[in-house]
Amino acid sequence: MERLIRDTGLEMPRTPWTTADRLWGLVLGVVAVLSAAFTMRAYSPGGYHSDGLFQLAQALGEEPWNDWHPIVMSVLWKVLIDSTGSIASLMYLQVALTWLASVGLGLLVYDVTRRRPLSLVTTVIPLLPWVANVLGMLWKDVHMMTALFLCVVLVLWAARIGGAAAGTGRARMRSVLVWVLLGLAALALVYGVLVRKNAVFAALPLLWLMLTVAVPQMSGVPRLGGLLRSWKRAAVALVAGMLLLVLGVQLAGKLVDASVGGAERTGQITQVMLDDVLFTITADEIDALDIPAELKQKFHASQAVCPPDGGPEGDGHLTDAYWRCYGMGENGGYTRLAYDEEIRALWFDWVPSHLGRYVEYRFTTFVRFLFATDYKIQIVNKENEYGLDRDHPQAHVAMTDYTNRFVEDLPWTFDAWLWTALLGTALYLGVRRTRLFSRSVIVLTTSGLFYILGYIPLVPANNYRYIYWPVVACLAAWALLGAERALRARPVPAPEPQSAPTAARSAGRHESEEE
Repeated sequence: MERLIRDTGLEMPRTPWTTADRLWGLVLGVVAVLSAAFTMRAYSPGGYHSDGLFQLAQALGEEPWNDWHPIVMSVLWKVLIDSTGSIASLMYLQVALTWLASVGLGLLVYDVTRRRPLSLVTTVIPLLPWVANVLGMLWKDVHMMTALFLCVVLVLWAARIGGAAAGTGRARMRSVLVWVLLGLAALALVYGVLVRKNAVFAALPLLWLMLTVAVPQMSGVPRLGGLLRSWKRAAVALVAGMLLLVLGVQLAGKLVDASVGGAERTGQITQVMLDDVLFTITADEIDALDIPAELKQKFHASQAVCPPDGGPEGDGHLTDAYWRCYGMGENGGYTRLAYDEEIRALWFDWVPSHLGRYVEYRFTTFVRFLFATDYKIQIVNKENEYGLDRDHPQAHVAMTDYTNRFVEDLPWTFDAWLWTALLGTALYLGVRRTRLFSRSVIVLTTSGLFYILGYIPLVPANNYRYIYWPVVACLAAWALLGAERALRARPVPAPEPQSAPTAARSAGRHESEEE
């Protein structure tokens, strides 16, 4: 339990930065700024797929508001366009915040280890091909990753700063800074869940991370100081945190909805139900259903395009029937399905009575998601009515050549199974072998794994963007494992004593962990 509450590596006494340390921090900042500028230039005015173009139309007032895609993202885009006059502003923001989180993590690693190569590698995580390949795409998946990544780094810095508080005036200032960082992290977490509903799976471990940092700051409040010292109390605290997160998300969602005067409800979950029925039912069984004749005809027509057996070669589409074969919504794409209520009622009747087929179908789609991951690179603009094209063709070519080389030569490194395995391995090391950064590693890996496993009943397609957050979480976790290895190989010199009791407690804790 103690290892889940504390992060001894983050609680190690801080060594004051020398001039050389400050210069290295400046170098990391310059690297981040230059890399972010190149990424923005290569993607400008942003990578646009159908989803991004639809949200852009909403932001420009050309499409009515609906909740198929996160309203908060479109509203933010509208605010940025109104403020800057640039359609590319949302892409600039997500790239800048991702690099800010990454350099923040790099500086944290350096503050703990004083290892320059490790801190540099950590800082350039967004430049790695598995992150740079879609970083400039205007997708809610990218926005979710940016929000969760920023949340984690803010909380880790809060833990690092709060771990050195010592009851002085300066310590009280640190405590205020800790709460500011935690408040910003909470906003980022709420935004991440708002921008993608199933982000709640990834948010739960991050919520635990926030609690284990926040509760020690309440040590002066009766009963709260020891709140996480038993599993029962910890469970109560986590449930309370979950309720607060849900309330925060609901309140923020209502405020955003009110800001646009209300948005049409599209019942997007019905497209998942449509897949579950359409790919597990036979033509004869469709004829026997007690549903409208027109819906039967749509089912038959859909199966003619997307046969449940995958077609003659068995490699056809087994998901995303809404877009591929059903004919989209009643009023076109991104609108409520025709016969929405009938499909929902049919799902609740069909799936429980054909549970074996449902389980086999969802197992098949998840295996395809793991081992046949698609859309591994997507930085070319789709044809659009806005005339959006590459602003800087040569930078675009450089980014494409760089990421394409990895996709073509090492395609398996972009598959979901590999990142699931790497997350699992890092989790094992965090639980069984890691001592200094066990909490951080466990939180990052479980967040990524929960998010991937949450797609078992939901995966709409085998797209790479659905593992984008797990990839970044995995890279961050391995960076912290590298920091632990560096510390064990060559301990950081002890800092100047702060106060006798504090120094003694910190040293004793570090020695006991090393044993």
